[in-house]
Amino acid sequence: MPINHLTEQAKALTDEVAGLSLAVDQLHRRTDRTERVQMFVVFGLLLDLVLSVAVALVVGNQIAASADLKVAVEREEVTRNQGVCPIYSLLVGSFNPASRAEGPDRDAYIRIFQSIDASYRALECKQAPVPPRADQTATPVPR
Repeated sequence: MPINHLTEQAKALTDEVAGLSLAVDQLHRRTDRTERVQMFVVFGLLLDLVLSVAVALVVGNQIAASADLKVAVEREEVTRNQGVCPIYSLLVGSFNPASRAEGPDRDAYIRIFQSIDASYRALECKQAPVPPRADQTATPVPR
């Protein structure tokens, strides 16, 4: 019976080795899958980091552009109020159709001043038109 017993032990040992071999194969598959998942996670984290940096750069550029735009708007307002509006108020205040003889020249003069007056109003100037000389009567620009 010892040979039979040895055969049984060899068969049991073979079954256990086969089971261990199967377990090792499953372990290799799980390890490979775990490594792939880890690579995807690392790739996702790197992608997230790159996108976060990109968003931070875009937000930083937007903030800088906003500040530049604010400065440009302030400069435009100063230029308009201190430079352009006073010139337009002088021009609008100098309107005097009586200085032109009746005819196409006077009609062109009125059309030009209507355009100047429309621009003056579009600029939303706060200054009132400069009144004409004392020997002239103020004449509003027709609209």
